[in-house]
Amino acid sequence: MSDISVSRRESAARNKHRERKCMEDRRERTVQVSQHIEAIRSGRANVALMHQLACIWNNHSSYIHGQTRSERFVCYSENGQELLVTAKSGFPLCLDWSDLPTVKETISLAINQREHYLRQPCLIGSLLWSIIALI
Repeated sequence: MSDISVSRRESAARNKHRERKCMEDRRERTVQVSQHIEAIRSGRANVALMHQLACIWNNHSSYIHGQTRSERFVCYSENGQELLVTAKSGFPLCLDWSDLPTVKETISLAINQREHYLRQPCLIGSLLWSIIALI
């Protein structure tokens, strides 16, 4: 057997294993997120989850790929389309949180090249509110 044949088989096996792992991770995320759909819709889900969804929305996730938001959410979850609509509803409501960081806290984090977990969801929410106001 040639080295090329062995190399191709090994590569195919690695790809298959990677694909299987990706599908398992996607399934696990689907189960985990499905428990929080109502909290996401109301903008009250855990800040880390809202931040993660904002990263997918903005294409800032290193492990979720897709050209469009829809493709990225489908890559993230088996219920990707529902999750996309749910997140879109919830982001604007993040602006209503009573414990949002102050301007001083936000600037302090930015100086240290950091950000609050709610920064991205609130920015998306603000943009979505602006679009709604134009309609």
